Amino acid sequence: MNDMQTDTIESTTTSELPALSLFASVVPVSGYDAGVNLHTLSTDDKGVLATVPAFADVRAGDELRVYMDADSTPVVAPLVLEGFDLGRPLHLHLPTERFTPGAHALRYRFSRNTIEYGNSRDLSVLVKLDRPGGSEPGHQGLVAADVAVNPVTAEHLENGVQVQVYFYEHRAVGDVIRLSWGGVMLSYTLVEADLNQPVVFTVPGSVIRQAGDSPNLVVTWEVHDIVHNTSQSWAPHVSVVVDTGQAQLPAVSVPGLDNEGYINLEVLGSDDLLIHVLASAPAFAIGDTVRLRFTGYIDSGQPTQIDLDQTLRGSLPQTLTFSIANDKAWALASGLAVVGYTLVKAGGEQHSQRLSIGFKGQPKALSVPRVAQAVAGVLPYDVARAAVMIPKYQGRTAGHQITLVWQGTQLGGRPTLHEVRRVVTASEGAGDRELAINVGTEHIRLLESGSVKVYYQVRMLSTRSVGFRQSQPLELRISAAGLLPAPEVDEPVNELDPHFYPLGVQVTVNYPGKQVGDKVTFTWQGAGPESSYSETKAVDSSGALPTFRVPQAIANAGLGSTVLMRYEVEPALGGRPLPSQERALALRSVAPVPQLPQLTGAQNGSYDPMLGLHGAQVLISYPGMRDSDRIVLFWKGAAGAGTPVLPERAGSDTGSITISVPAAAVAANFNGSVQLYYEVLRNELAALESPRQTVQIGAPSADDLPRPRIDEANGSELDLDLFEGDARISVSAWPFIALGQRLWLEVRSANATLPLLVDSPVEQVAGLTVALPREFLDELDDGSALSLHLRVNFGGAATLDFPVRTYTVRQGQLHIGVSDSGLARSALPEDWTLPTQTCAVTLVGRSGAQGSLSVNGSAQFDNDSQQLDFTLDAKGEFIAWLGDPYAETVLVSAAIGTGQAQHVPVRFTDVFPFDQQQEDQRVRARAASGALANGRAANRVCFDAGGSPMSLTCRLN
Repeated sequence: MNDMQTDTIESTTTSELPALSLFASVVPVSGYDAGVNLHTLSTDDKGVLATVPAFADVRAGDELRVYMDADSTPVVAPLVLEGFDLGRPLHLHLPTERFTPGAHALRYRFSRNTIEYGNSRDLSVLVKLDRPGGSEPGHQGLVAADVAVNPVTAEHLENGVQVQVYFYEHRAVGDVIRLSWGGVMLSYTLVEADLNQPVVFTVPGSVIRQAGDSPNLVVTWEVHDIVHNTSQSWAPHVSVVVDTGQAQLPAVSVPGLDNEGYINLEVLGSDDLLIHVLASAPAFAIGDTVRLRFTGYIDSGQPTQIDLDQTLRGSLPQTLTFSIANDKAWALASGLAVVGYTLVKAGGEQHSQRLSIGFKGQPKALSVPRVAQAVAGVLPYDVARAAVMIPKYQGRTAGHQITLVWQGTQLGGRPTLHEVRRVVTASEGAGDRELAINVGTEHIRLLESGSVKVYYQVRMLSTRSVGFRQSQPLELRISAAGLLPAPEVDEPVNELDPHFYPLGVQVTVNYPGKQVGDKVTFTWQGAGPESSYSETKAVDSSGALPTFRVPQAIANAGLGSTVLMRYEVEPALGGRPLPSQERALALRSVAPVPQLPQLTGAQNGSYDPMLGLHGAQVLISYPGMRDSDRIVLFWKGAAGAGTPVLPERAGSDTGSITISVPAAAVAANFNGSVQLYYEVLRNELAALESPRQTVQIGAPSADDLPRPRIDEANGSELDLDLFEGDARISVSAWPFIALGQRLWLEVRSANATLPLLVDSPVEQVAGLTVALPREFLDELDDGSALSLHLRVNFGGAATLDFPVRTYTVRQGQLHIGVSDSGLARSALPEDWTLPTQTCAVTLVGRSGAQGSLSVNGSAQFDNDSQQLDFTLDAKGEFIAWLGDPYAETVLVSAAIGTGQAQHVPVRFTDVFPFDQQQEDQRVRARAASGALANGRAANRVCFDAGGSPMSLTCRLN
């Protein structure tokens, strides 16, 4: 067993920051997290390979430090994390010389900007570097076991058989001695009391029965310590005769078996191992079946069995020959086999004694693996997978566990580790083909421009196994990656206008060997930060090509220049970032073609200014107009307000915009012409001018302009007797009125002109109000004409005369006012004691004026006459009281002096309005003091209801 090595078992302990693990260390170890043995330190000449579990919170640039025991100095120089380290385990070599025998504690910490964080749990390690039994070749100082009895018979089944194992070099607490009794294993772990005395095993009867009867049952033992340092071989064999009566048939015979029960494999060479069964009567009969079982034991592992059957034919006695394939025999080098058979007869089964066979010789070395995709020692870094082919090895049997070790070195010298385990199936164990174990591309790309050492280990699949065989390594170099293909835009062009990419310029990245989780950083490099863009995306599980959208605003910022596009891939599988080729892309705007502007409403080059009362509308339209276009309209007319500076306007993707020209610019060009054109500014392009158009601006018609008016006038007459003080001239807001316009307002009569406004500014846009002095009006004769004249300057030379309004002046006129109706005497109660004049007539005119008042019909004034002279009081009023015995309408006439008489009808009614309820209550009307109106309001009466006086106001109709 000098080729045996210890298992590599990874720690599975996890926590917030779990402990690191050591490659080829042993777990579990009593009292410790892991054990370090001779094999651990000899696995890699660069040191002990440590693995730090992935930690999600680390960032590129953080540092990893590993400490041992109480030493505050890191075991090795800090490891600076790179982008590809994030989210994956970290590997680093620890110096072998630091692993001195005894107990140690390992831990790690991360730091960022010299501040440490994230302390890990300690990994407690026991280091033991002496091999049980010493290191001498051969049996390594192991002494043959001492079996208390020989032969072993049925009488020993009850109490068992004692076997003593004597002292061996480097005996220690925790050593596990494994005793093989004919291939059946017994184990014992040493304690302190066992160190200075033999270890005694008692082989129970159950084990004796299980191993069976044998003429040369082999008893041997081996030992491994607490960290799985193993003895290099088994102890010398002891042959014991076991005859408990269980076997009814003799043992097999094996040609070439020496007196000590060994087969020398060097002598066997390439021949198969032959096993003979002598069949003779009466135990055997023709037609019986002989079922041979060949059980091999090696590496302290699970036994491997070969079952062979033959049926007796011909005559007896005869010798049946069974063959064990040569490779199966060689697979047992330094091991042993137990051979027995069962005779299957029609009446039942009989069992033979078991023969133990030892095999002298060294196992043939495991062949070096090969990688199918590697050529001349180079593996392309971007292959989808590496198929590692494991050659057929001697004794390959179903149940063997094969561990593939893929131990890499990155370009910068960083180590990586990947292991794959698989179990040999029944068909693979029986076949001769190579076994394929695939290594994913993530473990290959990580090593781009680096190297990898590939080897495999074989052991039997058994929890009892502590050893394995290891092949020689295959050394491969991983190829370097060239520049990745350049990024691609939507169309295969080298120049584009960002306007046509409202959602952004889409850039697609397509490179070989794309893997889910790859981080792709795309860069759009412009002349400055405002025209540059960068974005990182991970390849998602869909496997779709990574696409990036450069915002339109970023692309627009680079118009007129050339940008460089590139990307860098940070492989999810690890390894250095891989750059791409660059692609140059010119950003240019498509030039617009301005068309003739259109003044809305203009016909045949003429424009009705009333269409521009709230601003003239100029339609600008040209193919390919954009929201981002900047358009400046020019309206060239009269100086000043007639040529406004119009603000820049944004274009529209609809293809047209309408720009409003202020109404003041229209008004300032009444009866003049304007020239229209515009300029388009598009991004980096120079301004482009449209064709020019000349339009003749008209003027508002007389119907469009308001005429000044006197508020106190009634229609076309201005009666000075109807108001006191100054009159008021008003002008409604006229079209295009604006603050600052200049005004001229005159009042003209036949004999005089009164300028009210001379070159005065407009101070409010609601219209115009000006006082007309009473002194001027009082000088006017009754019936004379009075005209109002208004002129407005709209800016520049545009001055318009407004329509003239003319009034006829009235002075000294008489006005009659009466109540709506009166109550005839016939409607008054019989006991009416108050005056019967139920209607008042009010005369209004000039104070002190005298005249006469008359009425027709049956009506009379309160002087019992139909004629009455009057003189207007200081207020210019006179009230006459009128009554009528009958219900009728009469005509009241009045005149001042010899002036024209005024006539007003007055109606008298004999019906007092009341309803049925009032009639039932015998309503009667009566006059109340002050109840009669003065001719300017409705009359009022009072009435009694059922004898109870109630004062109500009602209107007589």
